[in-house]
Amino acid sequence: MTTRKNLGTIYSFKRTVLFTLLTVFHLVNSKDYAACDFNNLCHGCKISPLFILDCSKRNISTIPIFPLGVHVVNLKFNEIEIIRNGTFKMLQNLTELDLSFNQLVELESDAFVGLHSLQKLSLQNNTLRYSFLSIPESVFMPLISLEYLNIKFNHKPAEDNLLESDIFDLYVPTLETLEIDVFVPVNSPDSGIFTSNITSLKTLITGICVITELREATFDNFEKLEYIDLSSCPIERYQSNTLQYRNIKYLDLSNTQFLSDDISFFAFMNDIKTCFVDTLVLSNTVTDYDEVFHHFISTLFKYLSNTQIRELRLSYNFLMKIEWRTDEISSDIAKIDLSHTKTEQHAYNHDIPKIEYDVYVNNVGTGVKELDLSYNLITSLAQFTFHQYSSLEKLILSNNEFNEITFDFEHLTDLKLLDLSNNRIKSFSHKSMEILSELMENKNFSLNLENNNLQCTCDTIIFLSWMQQNLLHFVNNNLYKCQFKDGSVVVLNDLNTIITRLERQCLSLTGVIVCTSLGIIITCIIIAIKLVYRNRWIVLYYYYLNKSKNLNTSESTELEEGFVYDAFVAYAEEDMKFVHEDCIQNLETDKNLKLCIHHRDFIPGEEITVNITNAIHRSRKTICIITKSFLESYYCMFEFNMAKTEGFILERREYVNTGVL
Repeated sequence: MTTRKNLGTIYSFKRTVLFTLLTVFHLVNSKDYAACDFNNLCHGCKISPLFILDCSKRNISTIPIFPLGVHVVNLKFNEIEIIRNGTFKMLQNLTELDLSFNQLVELESDAFVGLHSLQKLSLQNNTLRYSFLSIPESVFMPLISLEYLNIKFNHKPAEDNLLESDIFDLYVPTLETLEIDVFVPVNSPDSGIFTSNITSLKTLITGICVITELREATFDNFEKLEYIDLSSCPIERYQSNTLQYRNIKYLDLSNTQFLSDDISFFAFMNDIKTCFVDTLVLSNTVTDYDEVFHHFISTLFKYLSNTQIRELRLSYNFLMKIEWRTDEISSDIAKIDLSHTKTEQHAYNHDIPKIEYDVYVNNVGTGVKELDLSYNLITSLAQFTFHQYSSLEKLILSNNEFNEITFDFEHLTDLKLLDLSNNRIKSFSHKSMEILSELMENKNFSLNLENNNLQCTCDTIIFLSWMQQNLLHFVNNNLYKCQFKDGSVVVLNDLNTIITRLERQCLSLTGVIVCTSLGIIITCIIIAIKLVYRNRWIVLYYYYLNKSKNLNTSESTELEEGFVYDAFVAYAEEDMKFVHEDCIQNLETDKNLKLCIHHRDFIPGEEITVNITNAIHRSRKTICIITKSFLESYYCMFEFNMAKTEGFILERREYVNTGVL
């Protein structure tokens, strides 16, 4: 009778023979294993330099038989429930196995037998329980080369908790990176995440996590730990000495809430000063506009000023303001990430930026090389915002509300990337283009203007031409779009054609504008000349009247109504005898009237036109002796017209009396 044990032996023998035949078949018929002809369930084979099989998303429920020479197998997103004993025992060259996003409920004790070369194993997002029924204690024993293990996002543990055992230290001595769910409540001050040492572990990343407090003993069993990611843990409290004097290079405490507790905050800051942290991540740790966080950034920089932190990530925080003094920033910090900051009432929309620059600080430049202020709804930045950042190489201002560059960046001579993508920029000013041109002399400088409101108009031809000249410095320039005045939008993949089109349109438009302007100017000049000519006597009247105000007439005696003379007598030289013998005799002697006679009363040395205007203005009436000589005399006619103008202006209808001889 054939026993169950014999059947298993026969099955194992047949499986081995099949593996061997498949391998020989591939070695003979294919030099590079380019086609997955051994099983139509898998696809995307590659062999440069590794033999990689991609069997993901194929609805596989039973693991197929693989060629012996395979190095990497991807079985993600399938329906595998159990890994049977000896499934991979012939795959001695396999270095990477991905079984994530399946429906695994059990790993048999010899599931990984034969995988002596396996370095990376991923079992995340399955339905494994953290118990020895799902994960036998010796299941990882064959993995003598395993360096990376990911079993996070699986089911909750049973009473015989996997984390309370020493299986990792006993059976996976080479393990350096572990991604795992942490359900241990760590209620005892003397208990850590694991009860025994994991001597080789350098990286710990949590999946599902219930830890609410970090205590002095939390990491006691991790002697070589350098990389800690607890971003999935709802940590509310932090005790002193938890991380003190640890050689941690990367620390991610995003999504925690202990910073709102003063005791925890200062305990953490004091511990950080003693660590050798290179990268500190505190994203989404401030989740409300609490008064305690009013000066969060400034306080944080102050406490970190004497640390060796090189990179600081503070994205996704709720802050009332973002401000700091450059002399508070550690000279070791090279990268600051303040993206996705949620400021109270969107304060970035105000003209004064939330990065407040203190102009009175000492001239101490920072060592910051990369600054990320993206996704912050910034509309403008103060001119002096980056004056202390002379070492800046990468400035990310993408996904904001900039219409133009308002800040001074002329001194950023080391800048290699200016990212202004996804803003509202239409063009650059001449000054900005000049500064950017100087930066572009460095061949490594790049500018990103993708997804902006670039304009194709007559006003932006210079800007577009400048872009064309420096096109190699623009990131993804083939994706830039430009809007014409009629609202149409084109992709700037052929700038020369667009510029030529605009120049033609604008040239004809310029001709129309110039001709129209000249026509308007000439018309205005003609109208002005006509008006001046028509009212020339009024113009002359006021001109000479203004000059006559400076005449010395202090000796003149005024009559009633402010006049000096009763009448001004206008006559030609040839009629002087008539005026002296008849007019003066009859009007001055007999009628007792005071006459203004130009031979007698004009001021010597003054212009005759000024004397005439002054005399007419100071006389109650003007008497014109009209003769042939009068009509032929320029100055006589000047007197006549000035007298009429005086009467017109003063609305004195009988101002001019004429006598014809």
